[in-house]
Amino acid sequence: LPVWLASKGVACWARPDKALGSHMISAQKFKFVKSFLSVGASVLMSDIDVVYLRNPFRFLWGDADIEGTTDGWDDGSAYGWMEQLDDPSLGPVGRFRPAMRITAWNSGLWYASATHASLRLMTILAYRMEHEPKTWDQAAFGEEVARPARDGHHAAGIVKRALNYWCFANSKTVFRRMRVEPQVSGHSPVVVHANYHQPKQPRMDAVYNRWHLGQTDALDTFNSEPTSVLPAPALEKNFLHQINDGFVSGGDTRTALQALSQGCGPLPSIHSVGVTLHLLPRTECEPQDTLCQACRRVARKSPSGVEEVMLVLAVAAEAEPLRLLLSSAKRAGVTSLVIAA
Repeated sequence: LPVWLASKGVACWARPDKALGSHMISAQKFKFVKSFLSVGASVLMSDIDVVYLRNPFRFLWGDADIEGTTDGWDDGSAYGWMEQLDDPSLGPVGRFRPAMRITAWNSGLWYASATHASLRLMTILAYRMEHEPKTWDQAAFGEEVARPARDGHHAAGIVKRALNYWCFANSKTVFRRMRVEPQVSGHSPVVVHANYHQPKQPRMDAVYNRWHLGQTDALDTFNSEPTSVLPAPALEKNFLHQINDGFVSGGDTRTALQALSQGCGPLPSIHSVGVTLHLLPRTECEPQDTLCQACRRVARKSPSGVEEVMLVLAVAAEAEPLRLLLSSAKRAGVTSLVIAA
């Protein structure tokens, strides 16, 4: 694969690891991203099953250590909702306690700014992947992003942002909602991650044909599929005796559609607050450091002057989805892309 990529002029970092299977390869992403952060380069970490429709770097906010994509399909599942835990044995006063729920962030598409907090997060995750062979990288990522420090388990202390699910869309959002809902009929996502469906290739082809080739009926191949979605509490209604009843809503998070009026770009803070990231310094490449040299060769400068790259892990067996990803990234104007192969 590295030879083929080099023949196509694609920046490639030939990694020495001999992992087998997609999950074992995916589990290495954290130590790879850590290497890039260590030389002062921010990273958009991308799995293979992603179609780029617009240049994602132009739609990042730059106000968080980690900007992540969600498996959610509506505002509650994407940004969180409140439930009440009910233990009647504690009597009428003590029985109810609120609980926060949220769907997982997806470890297949996220942006890490070159900050000390991001580096801490990658260090924690890389350690867990090396010492917990049965832990899925998706589960570990969600835990470390969301959970607090406890006892001897220190937290990375990241500032995190959930990217708009209409703009950085998962395949459930696209094929269950965007395909049929009139309020988003003219909307083009920034990226689509085919994370919900198997096989993935037909979904990726349909997305590519719809928005890159202008085939307005490209998604119609899946017209026989359901188009309705339910909020998470409704999906769980038959199991409420296990997870406790009492769905309630806290703050108003139902604002995802508002972002589409601005074309998915960052919006001003409604609270008039700003965040300045503490970025890691840019380092010079050692002569034998091929990773650093690959990064310097293709990195783009963000509006704030930070070098950033898109990092994609690939194996030869994934040549066809990789071809489509590269084609979509090129059409979307992405030039700062490195393949770890």
